[in-house]
Order: sequence, then structure tokens, then C-alpha cells
Amino acid sequence: NEGTIYQLLSSVDQLATMLQAKNDTEQKTKEFLKNTISDISHQLKTPLTSIRIMIDNIQNNPDMDEKTRNEFIEDISKQIDWISSLVISLLKLAKFDAGSIVMRDEEINVKKLIQNIISNLAILIDIKDIKIEENISEQITLFADYNWQIEALTNIIKNCVEHSFDGGKIKIEAESNSVFTKIIITDEGEG
Repeated sequence: NEGTIYQLLSSVDQLATMLQAKNDTEQKTKEFLKNTISDISHQLKTPLTSIRIMIDNIQNNPDMDEKTRNEFIEDISKQIDWISSLVISLLKLAKFDAGSIVMRDEEINVKKLIQNIISNLAILIDIKDIKIEENISEQITLFADYNWQIEALTNIIKNCVEHSFDGGKIKIEAESNSVFTKIIITDEGEG
């Protein structure tokens, strides 16, 4: 059993197992990239729809008061920033697929991160009259790539808003310990 042929067969078997595992990982990565690209493409519809609604309001109401017009313009600017972030994410995914992406972890203030996301989703939140209860200490931070983190949490919160009943509530909390930071998002929707 311990002869040269057995050792050779054992080595070939180990190599085959390693190659199969590598192939499985590559297939999962490709499926993940495909799904993520599809998701980002879908996400682009939300800010584009919001921009279209605000522009239509501005065009159809030439006597709109200056304050409302400026609020719409500010919201359009935020939506354009969000679109830019999504396009950058698509470009990052292309780099990731090519094997040239570098994740840049940085310390992120969780409260500010969540507030930015809520601001980006403000129109959708207002349309559905959703109340956001945010309970996050100013001291809680996490280490992550900011753009990927904001994209991931935006997806979750956006889905909570979309699947909540009009007038519903979404609760966002965070906890931190020496091992990890946990963000808890709870809605009152159908799921």
C-alpha cells in the first residue's frame, strides 16, 4: 500500500480534489458576479425613476416655489451621486472579474453610514411614508470598504422599504464588541 504507485495515485487524487475545489469556487464566484451585476442594474432603476419624477414635477409646475424647486434639485443631485456610485460598483466588479480589484478597508462610522443611506433613499421612504427608527451610537465603527458596504446596506434597506406596508416602520440598530460589529435592520413587511 505504501509503494511508489500508491503514492503517485494518492498525489494525483489530491491534485484532482484541489482542482475540483478550485473549479467549484470559480463557478460560485462567476455566479455571484453575474447576480451582483444584475442586481446593480436593477438598482439603477430606482434613482432614475426618482429623477424622472422630480424633473417632471419641475417641468409641469413652472410656478413652483423656489424652496421646493431647490429641494428637488438637491434630491436630484443625491440621486445622481447614487447612480455614480452604482456605476463605479459595476466597474469594480469588472475589475474583480479580471482579478485586479483591491478592497480598501477603512474605519467607517456606522451612524453616518446609515444616515447617508437613508438620505439616498429619502424619496422612496417618503413615497411609502415609512418611519425610520435609527438607534446607533456615534462611537460604533467598522472596518470595511466604504463603497461596497454602502451598496450592500442600501440594498437591504431599500428592500425593507419596498416590502414594507405604507406607513410602516423600519428599525436600524448597531452593536459592537471586540470581535465584530453587528448592524440589525428590522422591518414590518411581508417577509
